[in-house]
Parts: sequence; C-alpha cells; structure tokens
Amino acid sequence: MMAAIQAAEGGSGVVLLEGSRELGRKILISGNGRCNLLNVDGDDPSHYHGSQPRFVRPSLAVFPVQEALRFFTELGIETKQEKRGRLFPRSDQARSVVDVLADRLATAKVEVHTDVRGERLWRRAGGGFALRGSDGVVREAEQVIMCSGGLSVPKLGADDSGMALVEGLGHTRTALYPGLVALESADPWVLRMQGVKVWA
Repeated sequence: MMAAIQAAEGGSGVVLLEGSRELGRKILISGNGRCNLLNVDGDDPSHYHGSQPRFVRPSLAVFPVQEALRFFTELGIETKQEKRGRLFPRSDQARSVVDVLADRLATAKVEVHTDVRGERLWRRAGGGFALRGSDGVVREAEQVIMCSGGLSVPKLGADDSGMALVEGLGHTRTALYPGLVALESADPWVLRMQGVKVWA
C-alpha cells in the first residue's frame, strides 16, 4: 500500500492487485492487532542477517527509518515508542493504519482491485511487463512492484504464489526459514503459558 501511494504521488498511474477480499489484512494482525509500524533502529544494517546481509544497505540509504516515520506522520498517524525501539500508532489499533492508507490510496487515485491474485507475469517484447490476474484480465505496466509477503499466515492467503511469479522471470529463490515458530508440548503447564512472549 505504501509503495502504491508513493508511486502514484510521484506521478505514475498505479494499479494495486490485492489477493484477499480486504486491503491490509496482514497489517490488521501485526503487532497483536496494534500494528508495529517501525523500529527506531530498523535502518541499522547489523540487524539484517543471511548470506548477503549488506543487500539492505542501498534500500535503507534511500528510505531510512526517519523517512518512513515522516510518511506515517504526514498521513496523520501519530506514533509512540515502546520497548526495543518498536513504534506503534498512538491509537494502538492496526485498523486505524489500514483505514488511513486506504483513504490515501483513494486520494492518490490508485486503482485498487481486491480478491485478484496474479497468475502469470511475463516480460513484454517491447519492454515492461504483463500480468494476468485471477479475474482473467491482462494488465500491462512499465514496472511491477511485488509485495507478496511471507508464508506465516496461510488463512490470510499467504502462500508462495508471488515467488512463483518472479521465478517465471528468471529469479531464483533461496531456502526460507521461519522467523517465528510455534513450540508444542504435551505438558499441561504449557497451556497456562499461552500468550506469554519471551525475547530470545
């Protein structure tokens, strides 16, 4: 949603395809329904790991945390800082963030289609891309921004279809590992611990 707003306000004609019936469903569950917007140390490259941890540096240099914070402030979302530098909307409601973003999409004249998933993405011979959606419509664009999210919440439609689309363009995928995992136990005392969070 942020990328669509930024592109539209930068002068581009933008079409946003959302695979679920409602915009921002993953935002609504983030931060236990409160929407952890940012982390004040989020532009520190040392927080990123993997085989190529420096890959984030160019992006963080162009769009550091202060720019993201300014974006939300200009939308009218006041924030508050909590433990470990986490920034939440002062409202403590993820819904307020989704509503403000949806309003800004409308103001920026972004063409939004919900319940439409990308089925096939290919490069056009003359440049740019074409994408066939689950609604049967083929849309052409000079650029495509893929924001398919992770695989953590299948009930919200999380799957690897976005990765499959970009693999069709020749991209490769690396092994995926969960950032959050469930711990299962048959011990009865564990049930009493439901909802308890521990920082590892």
